[in-house]
Amino acid sequence: GSSWSLISTDFPATNPASDLEISADGNTIVAAIGPYCFLSSDGGANFTKQNGQGGFPSSSIGRIELAIAPSDANYIYAGVVDGGGALVGIYQSTDAGQNWTPIGPGGSNSFQPYSNTKQSQGTYDNALGVALDDPEELFLGGVKLYKWTANGGWNKIASLYDGDPTYYVHADMHFIQMHPTDPNTIYFLNDGGV
Repeated sequence: GSSWSLISTDFPATNPASDLEISADGNTIVAAIGPYCFLSSDGGANFTKQNGQGGFPSSSIGRIELAIAPSDANYIYAGVVDGGGALVGIYQSTDAGQNWTPIGPGGSNSFQPYSNTKQSQGTYDNALGVALDDPEELFLGGVKLYKWTANGGWNKIASLYDGDPTYYVHADMHFIQMHPTDPNTIYFLNDGGV
């Protein structure tokens, strides 16, 4: 950080950035700015807007959270919620952002990771993280905590306290960080701490 350079002015000036992810090799950069997702495949020299392209949603977006697989930059994930904090969809790209496929579609009564019984909170608590050694093992944090794999689909791995402390993790996930060398260690940051 001893010196800085401006790499792009192509972003909407009135929208705050909510997420920025850079691949391990530094070539792929994906940014969430307001309701827009921007992608660079050349280290930030050029960015293209993803909204409405290749299956990425184009409207009703309140917040976007992003993740790039540490082991394979072709795998990019986006958690998209509407302005009310409800799930629009969890999207996966396996070709470095050229095409997006919903792996967790919104509108389901059985899969509401950003909702509790009273409200939707995806504009407040929205976190994604990809396993260190598996590009198709995704962790999703909202009110609760989920894991997705290509073969196993979605599984709730932690919940609010309901009398059984075995799977209890405090609500409202804000960040998921993989340990840099140990694939068995993951840090979850939420309203209760780390």
